[in-house]
Amino acid sequence: MTNKDDKVRNAIMKHLLAIHQSPTSIKKVGIGIKDLRKAMKELGFSREEVISNLDYLIQKGWVVKDEEIRSYAGAEKYPAKITYKISAEGIDKFEGASAYQRNITGNQFNITGSNNLTVIGDNNIVNTGYIDLTSELQALRDKIYESPDLNEEEKISAISDVDSIRSQIQKPEVNKSILASLWNGLLQIPKVAAIIEGTQKLKEFIEPFLN
Repeated sequence: MTNKDDKVRNAIMKHLLAIHQSPTSIKKVGIGIKDLRKAMKELGFSREEVISNLDYLIQKGWVVKDEEIRSYAGAEKYPAKITYKISAEGIDKFEGASAYQRNITGNQFNITGSNNLTVIGDNNIVNTGYIDLTSELQALRDKIYESPDLNEEEKISAISDVDSIRSQIQKPEVNKSILASLWNGLLQIPKVAAIIEGTQKLKEFIEPFLN
């Protein structure tokens, strides 16, 4: 039986692919959530259908969330510009085989050597020294997703930030400015901040990265 949401997901993917295939610059291969919702509304899909299925596509790796940290002289804080674009896996799904296509699996990583990497979950690669932090981030992600106090748009934004934080800590060198922006962004959402306050361990793990 075909999943009823696949029609929405397919429309989102095709729209993002079309944007990727005709950009005017490298910064314009993605689209903002408002423009995406508008395009999908013209196809008959509701706001809720677009947001929930976009979140699904991000979780599955078909869509990538891009954040451009913006700073201006004299401005202490400026909201990041967030866009969504089709991932390499998404492009491969539509275009088929390519000489540049490759499948990355956990077996390609040395998980016993000095690089101190391990594979957890669905082929997620993390530094073993940060497993506790990764676990706390997953717990926060689950609480955000299940929260009855957050609307769908708040959930997808917060969950994307949590996923971006997790990606940052997987890197050999964490970009402190990006991490701080993502963390502060979560704290700016009162309902998410309340969830974080109830998870004191997470704050203890994150703070050393910001100092």
